[in-house]
Parts: sequence; C-alpha cells; structure tokens
Amino acid sequence: MSSAIPRSTRCSAGRALPGTEEGLIAFYRGAPRREPRTRTNERIRVREIRVIDDQGEQLGIMPPPKALAIAKGKGLDLVEVSPTAQPPVCRIMDFGRYQYQEQKRAREAKRHQKTIEVKEIKFRPKVDEHDYQFKKKHIERFLADGDKVKATIFFRGREIAHPEIGRRILQRLVEELGDQVTQETMPRREGNTMHTILSQRGPGKGAVKKGGAERSPKGEVDVMPKMKSHRGAAKRFKRTGTGKIVRSKAYKQHILTSKSTKRKRKLRGTAKVSSADMRRLNPMVPK
Repeated sequence: MSSAIPRSTRCSAGRALPGTEEGLIAFYRGAPRREPRTRTNERIRVREIRVIDDQGEQLGIMPPPKALAIAKGKGLDLVEVSPTAQPPVCRIMDFGRYQYQEQKRAREAKRHQKTIEVKEIKFRPKVDEHDYQFKKKHIERFLADGDKVKATIFFRGREIAHPEIGRRILQRLVEELGDQVTQETMPRREGNTMHTILSQRGPGKGAVKKGGAERSPKGEVDVMPKMKSHRGAAKRFKRTGTGKIVRSKAYKQHILTSKSTKRKRKLRGTAKVSSADMRRLNPMVPK
C-alpha cells in the first residue's frame, strides 16, 4: 500500500516529482469553460430518447442504439435537440447542414445588433465660451450617430465648494440641445465630478433619417438635407476653382527618409487625383 505523497513533493501542475511513485491529477480552475456541445450519434448516452425523423414525424420513444441504426440507414445523423426534456428529444438530420444553419442564423442576428457606446465629454467650471460651443458640437455629433453622451463637470481644488456652477452648465447644455435629447439621469455628484447622461430622443413622424431625405406623411420627398463632407478627406484633398481635386505629393512629410534639396523642391505643390479616385472623392470633398 503506497503512502500519501507529502505536500512538499507536489508540483503546481499536478505531475509527480522525480522520486515519487504516484502522479496527481490537477484541474486548472482558471481556464474558461467550454461551451456545451450538441451531442450526436454515439455521444448520446441515455436510456431512452424521443425520436423525430427527417420528415418531422415522431417515431416514438426508443433506446439510442435503435434510433442510431435508423439514422445510419438513411445516411444521416442522430442529433440531440432538447437535452432537458424527459426523455431527451433527438432528431434524425444532416448534422453538418444543421451546424451551418445555426452559424448563419447567429451571423444574421449579430448583423442586426447595434452597440450603443457612451461617449464622455468633460467640462470645467471655468470653461470658456469657445470651448463650450466646441464640445457641444461634439455632443450633437455623438447623439446623431446614435450613441449616448456622459457630460461631466470636473472640479479642481476649491471649485468643489461651488457645485451650483457645474449644475448650471449642465442645465444650460440640456436647454440648448432642446427637444432632440433626453436627460436620462439628473445631474449627480460623485467625488470631485458631476455628470448627467444624455441620449437622443426617438424620431417622430416626418423626422429626417440619417443619409436620407425628409418625407411627408404621403411619402413624397420634400427637402433634401445637406450632405456632410468626410472630415478626413476634407483635410487631405482640396477642390480647385475648376472643380478638380488635388492632393499633396507622397512622401512629402515622410521623416524616415533623407531627402535632398532637389527632392524636396519636387515634392512641393500638389498633384491631381486620378479619374478613378475622383468618383469616390466627389461626395466627400466639399465644393
């Protein structure tokens, strides 16, 4: 009879150290659990199952070996579709096709999901008027994209003794944004900050959809809203007086290559965009 292995001779991985006769089986509890897999064919190890054939007709309750023989005779698989039922329900089907349909259904459900992010905009009690207007435009853009905004007032030093200043800034922000926003939470103070959560109010009748036109109740197009230009394209490309689009030359500001004076002189100025790129850049570059 082998004696118990002393605690000092045990490995952290559960293997026996040299000189010991026994090995220890260790389970790493920190590893993520596997998702429950669908049991098929020989993996179904219960006494009785309720069987449904490939045509949707019930074959009754029978032992798994008998149901598996019927499935093999049709060239199909026996798949457990309801393991929690009493007895478990199994279906005769093509398991590969079943997996493909499940993955396709999951992709379709994920495609229609919309993740709403919470963007945070910070203000100071002594915020300048220009900074306030600049940050308010960011809030309007975030709300138009469908995200929520957390407007935060950050107090520093003795400013925390005057929370009414931060409350006035948040109240002014809500009033100026008007009916397009909903204040989900009232201004709440936490430590040296005060914040409120803003979200876009749901579109009503006759609202302008993103990227579309304003429609009347009869469905007729009334007004075409102004198309916003792409900010990144507006910085990198310019439209000339004749309507052409130009860009700065490549490697002009590339700091990893040493350039001679002649090379720098050639890289000055702009270059015309090709006709193929013109079609893509036309709606993004302001006129």
